[in-house]
Parts: sequence; structure tokens; C-alpha cells
Amino acid sequence: MVFVDPYFLAGLVSLVLISDQVTNQKAFLLVLLLFSNLFLCLVLPLEKVALIYGFVLTGYLATVLTVKYGKKLVFPSLLILLAEYLLFHANISVGLVSGVQGVVSVLGFSYIFCRMVHLLVDHAGDTEHSVSISIWHYLTFNLSFLTFLSGPLQRYKPYCSALRERSIPAGRTRQKALGRMLVGYLKLLLIVPLFNRIYLSLIESAQLLSSHQNPFLSGYGAGWILFAAAMMLLLYVYLNFSAYMDLVVGLGRLIGFQIPENFNRPLLAGSLLEWWGRWHITMSEWYRDYIYNTVLMLLCRRSAPKNNVHLTLYAVLGLLATFVVVGLWHAVTLDWVILGLGVGSGISVNRVWYAYLNARLGAKQYSRLRQAKWYRMASTGLTYFFITGLGLGYLVISDQLSITWQPAIHEVFIVLVFGYVGLSLLSEIYRGGLARLDTIGDRPGLGLRLMNSSGVLALWSACTMCLLMLVYLGGMYDIPEFVYAQF
Repeated sequence: MVFVDPYFLAGLVSLVLISDQVTNQKAFLLVLLLFSNLFLCLVLPLEKVALIYGFVLTGYLATVLTVKYGKKLVFPSLLILLAEYLLFHANISVGLVSGVQGVVSVLGFSYIFCRMVHLLVDHAGDTEHSVSISIWHYLTFNLSFLTFLSGPLQRYKPYCSALRERSIPAGRTRQKALGRMLVGYLKLLLIVPLFNRIYLSLIESAQLLSSHQNPFLSGYGAGWILFAAAMMLLLYVYLNFSAYMDLVVGLGRLIGFQIPENFNRPLLAGSLLEWWGRWHITMSEWYRDYIYNTVLMLLCRRSAPKNNVHLTLYAVLGLLATFVVVGLWHAVTLDWVILGLGVGSGISVNRVWYAYLNARLGAKQYSRLRQAKWYRMASTGLTYFFITGLGLGYLVISDQLSITWQPAIHEVFIVLVFGYVGLSLLSEIYRGGLARLDTIGDRPGLGLRLMNSSGVLALWSACTMCLLMLVYLGGMYDIPEFVYAQF
């Protein structure tokens, strides 16, 4: 786990100290690029660093040409980048390319590709140079260690604005940044490993109970344990990914650089459509802009929708196509294509249901219905159940979970009903009180208030002690890697 590596932590302290002395934008850009290169060398062999640089420089050349010669070069440039991306992402060996396997398994290679596509498409034909794309900006935008492993997918114009508006953070801003990072490290070092162990234990118990001779244990027992394992898997993935975001957003604030948020309390989502808008926000927006909207535009050009039914049908086709691409983005395997189709089908049903109720009840009445507590509980429970069910389904089809559970219909019905009611109640409890935990890093607690009164010396002393503790804790047990870094 690189975020508790002593070399990374030493570099982190050095970066903060140097950034405090740098006010010039170009100088900060070079400092960030330097530390990003050191980060790459820390986590990858030099030949793989060279491989990534070759891919990024290909994208820069393609972007420069499309800016100069217009949109006619966008399609062939995209084909070249896509061919390189699929070569690396699918781990295809072509003789001259060595060390490809591992680039994707260690780093978020897909995020680089998405950023390059964004620059290539959005800035094609921009001969007036509304936004400057220098080689230094391009390299730092794609390779910044703050967003390299698992995003977020910051757009280029907000990225340039963040560079222009950067300032050395004041005391209160530092406190918020440190609080955010502290929450991330608590998740990473304590909560995520605990949830991972609980999840693995539950899966093992379910597999053992599913073949038990006692029908009650093999039926209800295994069913309930699987249900608990599915919920634990969901929480593990969320906390794992949100811990990473807490760390990089907090670190960005600590050096005066704003990084976009990637979550908006997804556990409060009342529907699959809402979930998709709250989970991995920057990636969801990328797919909406470059895949979903493109498919919808092509369908409308081919045959203009005559009514809302046709438009809903186009939306469903766009969603299914988008989530097939989402599956392939995670891995070029049949398992992920099936999972993508499953998510796309669920969101499509949600989209059709939304269109039906909106047409049947009217916008105002439908809005009142969505605010009703019983409806919110029901839709939230179904959302949880669908997502956790898909997670277990993926574990089964990918041979990560093997059970011999063959329950009777009434056992399935009882587990579903009670589990569904339990999830609905938990969502309301979370909505009422625990949601505030999501923003604890933005509210100074007692420790931070004390540091504020004691000045800069106490602040840096506390940071030093925290870093030393992290180095110590990092060697005590295995810390799970970031889930999304493998994509």
C-alpha cells in the first residue's frame, strides 16, 4: 500500500514544505510533475514508466494535430489511442512489448485513456487556443500522482482554473485538509481491513453452511450469511474507494490545489439512477458526455423521436450501450460485460419506471410521491438489494464464490422480505443521523480546534506524530489495495 510507504510519506512532507514556498504557477506545475514522476518510479519499474510515457506522448501528439487541423483527425486519432489502450488493457503480447501485464493490474491505466479522449474530443479544432495545452500541462494533467491511481477524472479547464487560482492554504484550510486525510487514513488502516476480514469470514461461513445436513442451517443460515456478506462487500468497496478520495482531496487542499469530489453520499441514493449520479461522479459524468450522449445523438439523427415513448426507448438503448462499455472499461472479459449489462438493465428499468410515473401522475405529483417516507424507504431498499445482488452474482460467475445452496421458495421469500425491510430501515437511520459522518473531515473536531489555538508548531507536530503512527501501523498487518486502482 503506497500511501503508508515511508518513502511516500517522506515525499509527501517534502512536497507540502516546498509547495508552501512556491507561488508561481509554472514553478508549482514543475514541482507537481517532478513529484508525480518520483511517485511513478516508486510504484513501477522504469520500463513500465517508459511504457506509460509513450502512451501519454502519443495522446499529446494526437491532441496537438487535432487542435491544428480540426475534427477530421479526431476519429483516426481515437482509433490509434483505442488500439494502444486495448493492447495494454487486455494484456496482449506482441513480441516487442514487454512488461505490459502489471501496468493495468497495478495502476488505473483506464483513467489516463479517459483523460486523453476528453482532451482530444473537446479541444479539436480549437485554433484560437481558448485553453493552452502545453506539454507540461498535458503531462501533469494525465500523470499527476494526486489523481493517477483511481481518479477523479478532472476536466482540463477546471484543472487549469485550479492551477491559476492556487494559493498557499491558510490555517483553517490546512485543518480541514488534515481532517479529511485523517478520516481517509482511519478508513484505510482500521475500518477497511476489518470489513475485508468480516466479508471473507462471512463468505467462508456461507460456503460451509450451504452444504450442511441440517436444512435450517443450509437454508436460512446460509441465506442470511450471504445477505450479510453482500452488504459487507458493498460497504467495503465504498469505504475503500472513499478512503482514497479522502486522502487525495485532502492532500490537494494541503498544497492549495482543488480536486473535485467523487462521491455524494451514495448510500443515501433512493434509486439506481440516483446511485449512478452519486457514485464515482466524475467517471459517471464522463460516460454520460462521451458515450451515452453520443449514442443518443446518433439514434436521434437516424430517426427523430416522435414522442416520449420513443425518447425513453432511445434512453434505454443508450444506457445499455453505455454500461457495456463500463463493463469493458473495468476488464475486457465476459464476466464484466455481463455485469455491465446487469447494471444497465436495472438502471433502464428505473428510467422506464420514472417516465411512466411522470407521465401518469404529472411532475408535481410524482415529486410529492418521491418525498413520501414509505416510497423513499421502498425504493432505497430495492436499490441496495439490486446492487448487492449484482455483487454476489459477479462473485459467482467469476468463480470467486462457490456454494451448493438450494433453498426452498419459502426460504428465499423470507430472506428477501426481511432483508429488504432491514435495508430500508437502515437507510432511514443513516439518512437521519449517520450521514453526517460523511463530512466529518470538513468539520474541525476538538483536536483541530486545539491545534488552531496552539499555532503552526502544534499543527506540524501533530502531523509528524500522525505520519510516524501511520508508518508503524502500516507494518502491523496487510492493508487491502485500492479497489479501483486495478482498472
